[in-house]
Parts: sequence; structure tokens; C-alpha cells
Amino acid sequence: MTLSDEEYHKIMEIDSFDYYEAFNYFFKKEKEIGLNLKDINSNLEKLSLSPKMHELFDYIRQNKSKYDLLLLSGDIDYSIKYLLKHHNFLDLFSYMICNKAEIQDDKSERIIYVKRDQFPHDCDLCISSQCKGLELEKFLKGKKYEKILFVCDGGNDFCPAKKLMKKGDIVFPREGHRFLKRIEIEDLKNDLTCDIVPWKTGEDIINKHMVIIKESANILSEEGDLITNIKGVGKVQNFTLDDYIDGLENIVDKKLDMYQEIKNKIKKYRKAKILNGKS
Repeated sequence: MTLSDEEYHKIMEIDSFDYYEAFNYFFKKEKEIGLNLKDINSNLEKLSLSPKMHELFDYIRQNKSKYDLLLLSGDIDYSIKYLLKHHNFLDLFSYMICNKAEIQDDKSERIIYVKRDQFPHDCDLCISSQCKGLELEKFLKGKKYEKILFVCDGGNDFCPAKKLMKKGDIVFPREGHRFLKRIEIEDLKNDLTCDIVPWKTGEDIINKHMVIIKESANILSEEGDLITNIKGVGKVQNFTLDDYIDGLENIVDKKLDMYQEIKNKIKKYRKAKILNGKS
């Protein structure tokens, strides 16, 4: 299927162009040419995941009991599920929230339509087709998580990051994409209380997560030693209240240093973007 430059830009200008209309415009052109699901599947199979995302998904699979994996997207369910299944990662996702596409029930099996208003909302931070903040809020209702790790790239990912991510949660926005550009252009960094760690490859996310887990485990062990020592049942004899206060202050400093390192990396990244003309 070949689109003219005008048709392609019309579809891709989602911020100013109705999202459902963009989907259905594409499927109309597909139907006119006579392409069916086999053709679409063939093109989906040619798509590759972001660099090192296989390693990230493999890490999640090895630690599946520790995570609930949610896929929240404004894209259509058919292409997402097919792509993940092709790469053998569909089973990792416990939950999916995305637009449902209707399949024509005949021999041609053409995708023909995406219904409008599947996710009605009145949020002024999001595009008209979906408010990710509202959908994530509904998902989180009644659930309790120690930490939320939010991997994203789009401009409308800012809404859940602002409304639902708390201090200690981590947002991983992809470098060079709309989330970070929106924060820079609209000067929204002070609206976020969560930690922000930009990424280029899946390995960046794994590495940062592993560092946090290791450092948190070490600090937790030190805190446990402080408690047992001050209670007189630890390894250190004659442990005084001053020893306890000194040890606690050291732990607090380590935690502050850990988050300050993240903050410095964010500043360094933003400074580099400014020097490069915010491209």
C-alpha cells in the first residue's frame, strides 16, 4: 500500500487531526486497494521492537511474579496484540487498554472500522480519543503497588504522570519523543513529583531498575541492622542512641544522593537538548 505524502501527513498529524478519523481514513484506503489481514500481518512482522526491548521483556518474564504488566495505548488492539504475539511477549501483559478494531466478517477479512468515543473524557491535557490518566486511574482503583514504573513516549502520557505518579514512582520517557518535548516546550517539569529517567534502549530501563533494587536492598539491610543494634539484639555491643542517630543520618544521606543522581542526569539531558536547539 502506497500513500501520497499529503495522505501520510494527514494521518500522522494526530494532534490536530481526529484520531478515529485517522484510523478509519487509513483503513478506507486499505480497503480500496484490496489489502486484507494477511497483508497487514506481513507488514507487522517486519516491524522491530526498540533496541534491547527483548532483553527488558526477558527480564520481566524471569521476574513475572513481581509485576503486573499493563499496556495502555491509543493504538488499535489488533496490531498491538499481533506484534507482541509475533515476538512471543503477548503473554507477559496481564492487562490491555486500547482501541478495539472491528473485523469484517467475510472471506476478505479486512479491518474496516474503529468505533468512535471508546474512551470518553473531558480532560484538557489529553487528545480527544483517550485520557490515559483516567484509564490508568480506573485500572488502579482497588489495587495497591509498592512502586509504579511507567514506560512511555507520547505527549498524552503526561496526564497520568502528573495526576497519578507519586514520589518514588519512576517515569521512563523515551528520548527524542513527544513526552520530553512537551515538558520542555510547555515548561512542565515542576508539575511532576515522580522521578524521570529518559531512555534510549530497553537496557537503560533494566540497568536503572537494577541499580535502584540493589541500592534499596542494601539500605534496607542497614536500616534493619540499626533497629536490632539499638534494641540490644544486634551484632554491635554497647550501641548508643548517638550511634543510632549517626547511622540513620547516613542512610538518609544515601537515599538523598541516590535521587539527586537521577535529578542531575535529568538536568544534564535537558541542558544537552537546549544546546542542540531543542531538536
